[in-house]
Amino acid sequence: MQELMQATCNNSKCTLNICMSYGGIEEILHAINSVAKNTEMLDSEKLMQCIYSELYVPEPVDLMVRTGECRLSNFLLFQSNQSTRFIFRRELLWPELSYVKFIGMIFQYQQWT
Repeated sequence: MQELMQATCNNSKCTLNICMSYGGIEEILHAINSVAKNTEMLDSEKLMQCIYSELYVPEPVDLMVRTGECRLSNFLLFQSNQSTRFIFRRELLWPELSYVKFIGMIFQYQQWT
């Protein structure tokens, strides 16, 4: 992951987030508690600034790929919305996700848009 981050640190056209061992409800509670400590009025902008993502990205998630199961598992709950496209691959586990299969998913997403 460190090598990937270093190799792509100067790229600016899009953002790729890879999240592992992640809980969206826990993230939302963390953000609410962070805002509550400052006793400010809560709005979506302030909440988004307190989420776990290292970089604040105001746009919702465009594409979410889930391998192994067909459920979100509290994954990126706040960042997803009605425009998020989901690809579920039950037959595929994370270590088996090859470059070719990933590119195939990108092509599938492009046909939706």
